Amino acid sequence: IAIMVGIYSLQDNEIKDKASGFLSSWSSPDKGIMSKAFAGNSSYGGIVVNRVNSVYDGDTIRVDIDGWPEIVGKNISIRVNGVDTPEIKGECILEKKAAIRARDFVYEKLSTAQRVELREIKRGKYFRLIAYVYIDGKDLSEMLINAGLARVYNGGSRRGWCK
Repeated sequence: IAIMVGIYSLQDNEIKDKASGFLSSWSSPDKGIMSKAFAGNSSYGGIVVNRVNSVYDGDTIRVDIDGWPEIVGKNISIRVNGVDTPEIKGECILEKKAAIRARDFVYEKLSTAQRVELREIKRGKYFRLIAYVYIDGKDLSEMLINAGLARVYNGGSRRGWCK
């Protein structure tokens, strides 16, 4: 499996070995829930990710979800719920460097993961899914905040990262 980090592609055979064990299943017994996943701001269950395709920044990744129609299950953008991280195309060099640190942190966590789950999935603007991302049972949002790489964010106006 190749995980894209920003514009760079990194190959890792260990990731391939670990990813081959991922299962495609809903945590909810209601298999029909996917058809409702794009019906507004309601939250719908959780799912195990089959492949992580790329890490754009600290709060945006792209994944494949087997069993979903390609239009919504292949290379779908996921916004990590509950946090705001600096932007790769930020307003100042400080923000851009912080964004790279957050992106690399997320890449490292995902590249060594045995299991990646999306929980409390919602649809956001820009056709992205918004979800809490759990890596081997640990909340990625909390990991980012505890590492000083993100701020708590639950919608609304975001504070800038440049001082």
